[in-house]
Amino acid sequence: MITESRLIHNDIWSPNVLVHKKDGDWHIAAIIDADRAMFADSDFEFALWDADQSFYKGYGSQLDESADAVLRRNFYELYMAMFCTWAYRVQIWKPNEYTNSLRWMQGVLARLNLRTAD
Repeated sequence: MITESRLIHNDIWSPNVLVHKKDGDWHIAAIIDADRAMFADSDFEFALWDADQSFYKGYGSQLDESADAVLRRNFYELYMAMFCTWAYRVQIWKPNEYTNSLRWMQGVLARLNLRTAD
C-alpha cells in the first residue's frame, strides 16, 4: 500500500546523472533533465528500468517484489507506453518510434491479460 508519495525524477539513467571525482571517490554533481519529475509512488521510477540492486540501494530501499507492487509497476509501465505511443503519433511525429511504442503498449496489455478494442 502506498502511504506517502516521493519526488521522483522519472527519467533517471546514466546520461542524466553528472558525477565528479573528489578525493578518489565519485560524487553526484547534478541530476539533469527533470522535466518529467513528479510526486508519485517511488515504484513509478522503477517501472521502466531493469536495474540491479545497487540502483535501488541508491533510493534507500529494496525493490518491493510483492504481487501488489509488481502489478502497480505493470500499470505504471502501461501508462508510460500509452504516453509514448500518443506522443510519437500526435506530439512528435516519429512513425518508427510510434510503432515501437504501440508494440510495447500491446505487450504490456497482453502481460496484464487485457486487450485493445477490436
